[in-house]
Amino acid sequence: MARAGVTYHDVAKAAEAIKTQGQEPTVDRVREHMGTGSKSTIAPLLKRWRSDNGEVADIGGLPNDLVEVVKSLHERVQQMADHRIEETR
Repeated sequence: MARAGVTYHDVAKAAEAIKTQGQEPTVDRVREHMGTGSKSTIAPLLKRWRSDNGEVADIGGLPNDLVEVVKSLHERVQQMADHRIEETR
């Protein structure tokens, strides 16, 4: 039987939960929260959620795809730093 896949409702629900926790909903965070989904599926749905909720970041005219990549990179670097801090402790 085929898998249903990730829907806009799934992404919106995860993004709201992440935002409620005081974090910025990113593709990686939404994916981690849901436990499933590809980044290429989640990214446009998260972009739609942001648009539907009036979230507009001042990105100086940069393409949204580039902004998402930079956010994802920042999140990974932060996770690596957090992991090293934990190892050191």
